[in-house]
This record gives sequence, C-alpha cells and structure tokens, in this order.
Amino acid sequence: MTEQQFTSRRFHFIIDAFDCNVDLLKNQEFLEKLVHKIAKLLEMKILKGPETAPGIPENPGLSTFAIIDFSHISIHTFTNSREFCLNIFSCKDFDSKKLERFVKRTFQIKDTQIFKSIVRYDQLNIERDRKSFSPKQYLNEYYKKLGKENMALLDWYRDMYRKIGSKKSLLEIGGGPTIYQLISASSKVKNITFTDYSQKNLDAVNSWVKNKDTFWDDFIEHVLKGEFVRNVSKNEIATRKKSIGGAITDLVRVDAGERQQRFINKFDVVQSNFCLENSTDDISEYKRMLRNLFHYLKKDGVLLMVALEGAVAYKVGRKYYPAIYLDKELIKEYLKEAGFRIENMTKTNAENSDSSKYHGFLFIKAVRGK
Repeated sequence: MTEQQFTSRRFHFIIDAFDCNVDLLKNQEFLEKLVHKIAKLLEMKILKGPETAPGIPENPGLSTFAIIDFSHISIHTFTNSREFCLNIFSCKDFDSKKLERFVKRTFQIKDTQIFKSIVRYDQLNIERDRKSFSPKQYLNEYYKKLGKENMALLDWYRDMYRKIGSKKSLLEIGGGPTIYQLISASSKVKNITFTDYSQKNLDAVNSWVKNKDTFWDDFIEHVLKGEFVRNVSKNEIATRKKSIGGAITDLVRVDAGERQQRFINKFDVVQSNFCLENSTDDISEYKRMLRNLFHYLKKDGVLLMVALEGAVAYKVGRKYYPAIYLDKELIKEYLKEAGFRIENMTKTNAENSDSSKYHGFLFIKAVRGK
C-alpha cells in the first residue's frame, strides 16, 4: 500500500484567551463582524456564514462559525469563565503573527492572557537568509533535466513570442541563474536588461554568456524544434546561444521590492518567473513588487509572468525558502489592483507537489493599462 499524500498543505491556528470583556463575548453582532474582519485580514473568502449558536445554560456563551474558501473560522466564547477560543483551519498559509496582533488589539488583551497553538501539517524550516542561496544547487534542483514542467515553460514562452511578435526592449526581473526564459525572446527582442537580487545569480548568467556551455542545450533544442517543426542541428543551437548572449545588453543587481526610477515607462515587455512570490512571504511586499513591474512597462506594454501556484515554499537542496500562496483568483485580484489587464492565464500541474511544495505553475500574460 502506498503512503497517503495530501494534495495541499494544512495550517491550524488556535488562540485561547481568558479574563476577557464579557460584553464582547456575549455580543453576537460583534462576533460575526469579527469573523468578516478576520477573513478580510487573511485575504480569505467566506463561502457560508457566519452562523451563531448559543451555548448550553450550564456553560453559557456563543459559537460563531464560517466556511471559508480555504476551510473554516470559528469562535467559541464562555461568559462564566470569561474565555474565548478562536480556531482557524486552512489549506492556505497565512500571517499568524498579524492575526494574533489583531485579536489582542480587538479584545484588548495582553500576551499573558492567551495561549496559542500553531500546527502546520507540512512544517518546514524556512530559510530567510538569501545569502545562503546556491545557484548551482538551484539549477540542479529544477533544470538538470528537461521534464514536463520545463517543457511547459518553454512551450508557453515560444507561443507567447510567436503571438506578440518583435519588440525593442525586455526587462527580466529576478531572472536567477537561468536563461531558458530568453530562448524565444532573444529572436524577437532587440535589447534585454537582465536583473536579479543576487550577484551570484548574475555571475552565473554572465559566465554562461561568455562560455556558452552545454547546460541549456536541451532546452534550446526543444524550443527550436517547436519553431522549425523539424530536427535541429548543432550549428542552429550554437546560433541561438549566440543570439541569447548578444541580446543581453545589461546585467544589473536589483531588488524587486525597490522601485527603480531608471526603469520607469522604459520597457515593451517585462518578464518575471518564480521571482516575486518566492522573494517574500509578506503579501504587502508582493503587491508592491507587482506595482513596480507595472511602472516599468510602457503604456500597453506586456507582462509575461510564470508564478508558483499553491506554494508553501520552494526547495533548493536541503533548504526551503519562503513563498507567497497564490491561486488563479488571488493573482487576478492582485494584478488588477496593480493596474494590469489579464489577457491570458493557464495552469500546469507540478510533477511532484509533495516534494516541490507547490501545486503547479500559473502562466500569465497581462498588459499595462493607463
């Protein structure tokens, strides 16, 4: 018998509090509004409820419950003992510290008045020091072979550039140590500005541009086969490698979270792959980065973005790095808020979601509005 695997992550957060304001604990309207506020705070959607039921006479209080798009929110109050229990069960990760601060502020309670429990059924030791990131390990983790995920990436970019045609300028945000995303672009775009937060990643790309080793040859061959619809010669692979290297006019160290004034309204195309959602687990910072991408585009410029869907983290070697949880509805909301108009969005499933800690890829084409 094979071991049962969860198709999504589970998170369970409990706060038990005592010596609370009884007037709040017995106020049904207050509790139901509180559930709505919590759902909004955590960017979750209420599907049904909240519903409230009274406790038994021997143990009076209220129980308020709501079904959310990621599981449930419940609050149980006990007026005799002046206690309450808040319970959130979710398949989406959320900021438990922000929630805890909100609850303490709402009920006007202190740290000494609560007990809390945080259970993650897929508990990971998240590495937040980006200096520990290894380009070599990352490449071996995700690009050592041309699997289904990588073929989906290459096919999508080939199709996108076939449709949008030739462009003058491209900005690659958070390109990492990879060049696969430039294979199709290099035959359509005159100038490519390649950026990343890590100098080590930029050095890896620069090394490939100078030496043009064989690491990406299978990727290039796959793209060319799709373009030519025939077998591809070594000379044709070498020509495309030269085209990629020649199109990269700048390698620049850039933090995606800090707006670069020199990039404002400059680019016909902005690309970003697994960068923004993998740079932070702070949703406010993620939204700020999306807004930066909006400003880097010319009017009616094109955003091509591939994002992890349903991610808890991403794995490099034995380490796990933070990620923002995204699904189709969330990314639609965030892009619209940033000013983008989505023209196309598709998804492919992960080859091994339990190992990778994400469910799949979201492929997004959007344009800058006014």
